[in-house]
Amino acid sequence: MKHPSIEPTISHQTQENCARFKRKRVAERYPSAYRAGNRRDVRERDAILRCLDYIPGESHVLDFPCGSGRLIRLIKNKGHRVSAADASASMLELAKNNCGDIHSDPNLLGFHERDVFNSGFADGEFDAVICNRLFHHLNESEDRIAALKELARISRGVIIVSFFNSFSISFICRKLRKKIKGRSLKDRIPIPMADFSREAHDSGLRVAYSTAARWGVSPLWYLVLEKEGKHGEAAGQG
Repeated sequence: MKHPSIEPTISHQTQENCARFKRKRVAERYPSAYRAGNRRDVRERDAILRCLDYIPGESHVLDFPCGSGRLIRLIKNKGHRVSAADASASMLELAKNNCGDIHSDPNLLGFHERDVFNSGFADGEFDAVICNRLFHHLNESEDRIAALKELARISRGVIIVSFFNSFSISFICRKLRKKIKGRSLKDRIPIPMADFSREAHDSGLRVAYSTAARWGVSPLWYLVLEKEGKHGEAAGQG
C-alpha cells in the first residue's frame, strides 16, 4: 500500500540545511568513496559494517540518503540487494556515475529522488534502511522524529542511523570556537544520546545496538534501531 501524501511541518533551518546538498557545486565536493588509509574513513566504515551485521543476509536494503553513493558497494558486498534514494538530483547523478561499473548488477535495484520526510515508498517496502549522515542536519527534535517515523514506516526490519553525539572532545572544541566567535550552531547539530534515544522511542523504535566511530573523540555515532516489541540481539556499545 502506498503511503498517502502528508507533508510534515519541518523547521526553516532544517529545510535550509538539507537544501544546501541539492546544489551541484556542494554535491560535487561530497566524498564519493572511502579513502584508502584514511583513519577517519576506516573508523566510519568499520562502524557501519558492525551495524550491517544486524541485517539478515540477502535483504533488500535502502540507502537513504545515498549521497554520492559511497555506501552502495559496502552494502552490496555484504550480500544484500540495494536501492538508493536521495532528495538531491545532483547527489543521485553522482551516485549513478560512481556506480557505473555495477549498473548491470542484479543486486543494484535502482535510484530514486525522494524526500526523507515524505518518501512515497510503500509501507514495509524494504527489509532494512540505512540513513547515514543526515540527522546532524536536522535541527529540531520534531524534525528528527518525523524522519525516524518515515524510515520506520518503510522498513520491515532494522533502521541504521548515524547522528552526532554531544559526548565528544571534537564537539566541545567546536562549541568553544563558536562561543568565542559569538556564533550559534545552525548545522551539524550534536545531541545527547539520551535525547536521541527518547526521539527514537517517540517514533516507535528502540536502540538495539550503538557504536562510535571513535569513542569520546569523534561525535559520529551509529545506532541500530528496531521497532518496539521486536526483540533482536541485546543492545550494546562499541
